[in-house]
Amino acid sequence: MKNFVCLFVAFFSLLSCSHYHLEKRVFSIPELDQEIVKEGKDQKKIILASINDFNGQVYGVESLGIQIGGLDLLQGYVSILKESFNDQLVLLKTGHDFLPASSASRQQSIIQRLLTLNFDIYGVSSKEFIPVQALKSSTHLTFINSNIYTIANSELYDQPPFVSHKILERNGVRLGFISIAPPNHGEPLTGYYFEEAVAAVLRARTHLRRNQAEVIVLISHFPSGCHRPDLAKPLECLATGHLDKLIERLPPQSLDVVFTTGQHHAYGRWKDLMVVTSPGNGLYLNTLVLAYDTRNKKLDLAQSTLFPPTLLCQSFFQMTDDCFIGDERRLNELHKDKLKTVPARFFDKAIPTINK
Repeated sequence: MKNFVCLFVAFFSLLSCSHYHLEKRVFSIPELDQEIVKEGKDQKKIILASINDFNGQVYGVESLGIQIGGLDLLQGYVSILKESFNDQLVLLKTGHDFLPASSASRQQSIIQRLLTLNFDIYGVSSKEFIPVQALKSSTHLTFINSNIYTIANSELYDQPPFVSHKILERNGVRLGFISIAPPNHGEPLTGYYFEEAVAAVLRARTHLRRNQAEVIVLISHFPSGCHRPDLAKPLECLATGHLDKLIERLPPQSLDVVFTTGQHHAYGRWKDLMVVTSPGNGLYLNTLVLAYDTRNKKLDLAQSTLFPPTLLCQSFFQMTDDCFIGDERRLNELHKDKLKTVPARFFDKAIPTINK
C-alpha cells in the first residue's frame, strides 16, 4: 500500500496525445445533480452503495499529504449517503474482508469494525463464511449465503446470522438480493459444498419473484472477467469470464444489477445489466441510482445512473476536485499548482474530519 501512486499509473496510462488535458473529478462526486435523483411520473429512485474487497485495509494510505481510504473516511462518506438519501438508500458489503494470511482474531476484529457501518446487505464469500458463523445471533445484520450447503444434511446453510436471500423495500420498491460464492480452493471448507452458480441463482430468483421482488440484485464473489480499459471506453466482459458465462445460461431478464469482486475497475452496462465493482482495498465506494418504472413494473436502465467508483479523500487537490493522482503527466500538473488542496466534498457535503 505504500507505493500508492502505482495503483493509478497502471490504470491511467491512456493519455498519449501531445496536448495533455487534465481531467477533473475523475473519481469524485463533489456535487449532486438533482436531476439524477429527481423522480419523474410513474418513477421511483433507489440508491445502492457498496464497498467491495476491503481486504483488511482499516487505515487507508497517505499520499502527497492527503489521507485516502480507510475505515474512518468510509464512515464519513457513508454518513453523508444516509443523511442525503435516508429511505432510498441500500448499503451493501461485498467481496473479501481480510487478507488470506490474517489470524482468526484479526478476522474477527475487522468484521466487527466493518459492522459498525450497519450494512443493509452483507454478501459473504467463502473466506468470511466461518468467521461470520461465529457471530451467530449476536448481530441484527443480514448476511446472505445462497449456495453453500452442509454435507451432513444436504441443506443450504441458513442458520443465524445467515439467510439464503433477502427482500428489502426501499421507496416503495421491493429489491431481492442473492449472494453466491466460489469454493476457497486454498483452504477448503470441511463439511460444506458449493452449489453451482446457475442453479443457485435460478432457485433464489424464483423464490424472490414469487414473493414480489421487483428488482433482482446479485452479489457475485466470482472474478467477473470484466474490466474497463479506460474511462472513455465501455465495459468489456470476456466471453470466457464468469459473469458472461453465467448470463448466457440464465433466462432473459433474470437479473437487474450485479455486484462483483476483483481488483479492476469494472462498472457499466453489460447485456442489459448494471455491473458494479472497483479495486477495493478500502479505497473506493461504489454508488448507483436505480430508476424503477412503476407503470411497466421494471427497472428503467436509461434513467438509471452508475457513477464511477468514488475514491475516498480527506482533501481534494484544488486543481482537480479529487485526490486522484494518475499518471506522471497528471502528477506534474498537480506539482505545478504546488499540490494545493481544499476540503473534500461528496454529494454537496463536506467530508467529516478524521480525529487522529
